[in-house]
Amino acid sequence: MMIEAFGYEVESEATRPAKLEELTLRAAPATLLALSAFFRRVAISMDEHGEKFGHEHFRDFVGSTFEGTDLIVVAPKKE
Repeated sequence: MMIEAFGYEVESEATRPAKLEELTLRAAPATLLALSAFFRRVAISMDEHGEKFGHEHFRDFVGSTFEGTDLIVVAPKKE
């Protein structure tokens, strides 16, 4: 099992995300429950669409109530 995390600093002018060694989330319980539902939906979508799966945004999942850092999930690299 493997996780890779990538990201940009706020107001960064970087053109590519940096690989992160560690990821810390500051989130309320309701947000963590929404993340759980989001991850479940993304996992099901990955299984259904296979190699055609692109990516999903947490921001799109929760809609207009969203504030803060977007979380984007992509499929793992094929080896």
